[in-house]
Amino acid sequence: MSAPISAVLRCIAFVMFVSGVARAATAPMPAGQASPPVPAAARALARLPASDAAIAEVLREAARDDAQASRPVACDGRHHYGIRYSVRRLQVVGGDGDLPTSLNNFGIVAGYAIAGGISYPVVWIGRRGFNLAAPGEINGVTLDINDAGKVVGSVYVEAAAREEASSWLIGRRRNLGSLGDAGTSAGATGINRSGAIVGGSGIAGGGAAYAVVWRGGAPRPLVTLGGNIGGAARINDRGYIVGASTGSDGQLHASLWRPDGSITDLGTLGGQQSWATDINGRGTVVGYSYKAGDVNIAAFVWRHGALAQLAGLGGADSQANAINDLGQIVGNAGTIENRQFGVTWINDAPVRLDTLLDDESQGIAVANAYAINERGQIAAARALSNGGSEPLLLTPRPCRKR
Repeated sequence: MSAPISAVLRCIAFVMFVSGVARAATAPMPAGQASPPVPAAARALARLPASDAAIAEVLREAARDDAQASRPVACDGRHHYGIRYSVRRLQVVGGDGDLPTSLNNFGIVAGYAIAGGISYPVVWIGRRGFNLAAPGEINGVTLDINDAGKVVGSVYVEAAAREEASSWLIGRRRNLGSLGDAGTSAGATGINRSGAIVGGSGIAGGGAAYAVVWRGGAPRPLVTLGGNIGGAARINDRGYIVGASTGSDGQLHASLWRPDGSITDLGTLGGQQSWATDINGRGTVVGYSYKAGDVNIAAFVWRHGALAQLAGLGGADSQANAINDLGQIVGNAGTIENRQFGVTWINDAPVRLDTLLDDESQGIAVANAYAINERGQIAAARALSNGGSEPLLLTPRPCRKR
């Protein structure tokens, strides 16, 4: 991937990793909690089953697991939000870090696993992780998945010497193309229910990168705020797109693209740069921004034309990674002791997710939360003692009185 594309996509679409996971990965594990065994990279990266019957069996297994995880549970006064979460510990398939970036409404999780210093695009069905990369494809990631099971992301194709924006369906990859010639890199970051895909692409000759949308064909560039760098992160079902774009000052600002092609600068929280990470069906946008002084970042929500900082856990930094149509936001926040935790904002108030876990899941320190679906399931991760991370799926369990 060319330098401009890499900088934009990894700042916008990989925003949840840049600051959140980097800090979360250094958080100590709770005493007495052992890391799961990490298999050798060459053996761990299982391929998605080739036959439809085998895939169907994996899905049936996942559905049984899901039904068990979401059963009602007795709650006491500690769970005043009326909800507790069961935790499904997903298979660690890379060993150097397994991170979930998205999930659909059926609880299928997409993300990536790092093994031997190389990242691989992965989907988790139930607890089992499957590698989507074919031979000759390295440094791949999956960044979003829709309810049809279509996954989007990118891989570096060694034979072509470029990073290709990609979609996968039933494990079969399609190159989405770029704005430039055959040597130009691109990456896909978001997909909506109808299959519209967004991301970023370089241009022939380099020097610029643009947010793009794929709707059934070649990528179409989106306008910028005046500069020559842009990247999209997510698209909602109404066709509204969020990400970031540079203005004439060269600074990235959180941006909203409307279906008519116009762009809106969402502003910052006092610093020079900001990034939008997700948008829900109601048009509410979340992300993060530098605060005044450009040292610390803070999560934000943008509603009805106004940008507002979300409260943190008392520490210096926080960021919002995702929002569902009910308005529930997830992300991470630091404490005054400089520990990072996955949080959900309920009525804009941050709540540590590990304080909402059911009795069977006590002791799991949720380090970061990356995505949330319309059922309220959350794709998250915890730090492992070996420096890697374990992917988690949190499923809400409705409370019943004892």
